[in-house]
Amino acid sequence: MNLLLWIIAFIGHLGSWCVVYNRTHATSWPRKTRKRCEKLIIVAVLLPMFWFAARAISRRTISIWDLASEGKAEWLYLYLSVGLGVFFIGRWIRRKLQSPPDSLLSAQQSIIDAQRELGRNIYLTSLAKLLKRIPFNQSHLIAIDSFEVGLDRLPHELDGLKICHLSDFHLTGQIDLAYFERVVEETNRFEPDLILVTGDLIDELDCLDWIDSVFGQLKSKHGTFFIRGNHDLRIADQEMLLQRLRNAGPNGMVWVGGKCESVSINGATVSLTGNELPWHSGAESLGRDSLPDNALHLLLSHSPDQIDWAKPFEFDLIFAGHNHGGQIAIPFVGPIVAPSKFGVLYASGNFQIEKSFMHVSRGLSGDECIRINCPPEVGCFTLRKT
Repeated sequence: MNLLLWIIAFIGHLGSWCVVYNRTHATSWPRKTRKRCEKLIIVAVLLPMFWFAARAISRRTISIWDLASEGKAEWLYLYLSVGLGVFFIGRWIRRKLQSPPDSLLSAQQSIIDAQRELGRNIYLTSLAKLLKRIPFNQSHLIAIDSFEVGLDRLPHELDGLKICHLSDFHLTGQIDLAYFERVVEETNRFEPDLILVTGDLIDELDCLDWIDSVFGQLKSKHGTFFIRGNHDLRIADQEMLLQRLRNAGPNGMVWVGGKCESVSINGATVSLTGNELPWHSGAESLGRDSLPDNALHLLLSHSPDQIDWAKPFEFDLIFAGHNHGGQIAIPFVGPIVAPSKFGVLYASGNFQIEKSFMHVSRGLSGDECIRINCPPEVGCFTLRKT
């Protein structure tokens, strides 16, 4: 019983600080502020653990009741941790029992080992090479996730429409350019009608010259549309960045941040709206009347945290990223951290948000080249009239 209570208390203790971590990283606070908070959270996680371990050793007991009787603070923290542990376990069970959206008709996944195919090490920096040594690291893989989605509001002319969703490239120079060129190759192999890129394209100035080799080589029948994310702010000259992306390749990319663009496909209208909040303004001024009538309405949102903003618009499909699937998904448990006010609820996957089907991508890379049970993703969607 003592062991079980300690496990529940640990889940409550760790889970509560994961909540703080997730909400902190969901904000638009300066990066330095968030990093300082991160260090304080690590201290807050470790300090009580060392405190109770020292108490257990000095008292020569692991009885949670005996240690809780040490003082009011210890009693309160342990009982609160047990209570929160029960809450987090219950919430986890409820999520595990949830079924996928009814509109998800089929889902398939194929995995490509880009490093093996290229025949060379694609981890370039010292940190990346160190992280590569971690067992089961999947940062060099590419998961081609193929979905069929049924929409009753889909115009007949758009039955079979193919959309490729890419997110969170995080061009930092830690992963070889050839990896991202392989991503582009798989994207183009799908022969999409539309390509949607939902932010965090480039982190480092040194990688600006990669834009044409990556984004400039994307091929779609009716356009490649993009928004920015929080990491794109690391490029100080935002106007220059937008210009480079708009001019990438022979056809360029269309920026929809804080605005709505429309494209005609087979005589039907597809509207594409971009939300870059809370890091970039623009979307807050949009209203339902910004969207054309009798169209398929798509939203590109860097973070799924914007679903409350999106609900009045009744978008048919929402494409988001930012959360990277948590990057580390513990087997059977799943991810425990994601930079979202919803925690790991929308870490990645497919969800029904009222009248909207939402897909949250695991993304393609990140600040740290570590992914366990969470391979980088190329999302390939085929829409069906139901």
